[in-house]
Amino acid sequence: VDKRFDTVDERFESVDKRFDAVDGRLEAMDKRFNFVDERLEAMDKRFESVDGRFDSVEGRLERMEQSQNSDVISLLKTIAKKQSEVELEYGYIAERVEDLGKKVFKIEKKLEN
Repeated sequence: VDKRFDTVDERFESVDKRFDAVDGRLEAMDKRFNFVDERLEAMDKRFESVDGRFDSVEGRLERMEQSQNSDVISLLKTIAKKQSEVELEYGYIAERVEDLGKKVFKIEKKLEN
């Protein structure tokens, strides 16, 4: 009976070591995701700043539109194009974050098994 308990204790110690290793990996992944989150937050702030600038420029251009219609239309088209490019880039980043989330989910599932 004592040998069986010793064997069970050894198995539990082995399982504990494995869980410790998994915990270490998960902590490393958490750190990486926190880093990614920080970078995305910084990018969000930049995009908010860019959006604010676009809003400011659009407001000015709308006021100018009354007197210089054709020039304003050209400028608005340029701004719309730039804004579209920024939105496309933001969409790409959002896609990448979603892909990373899926990969983490798969890794977590593998670790659970």
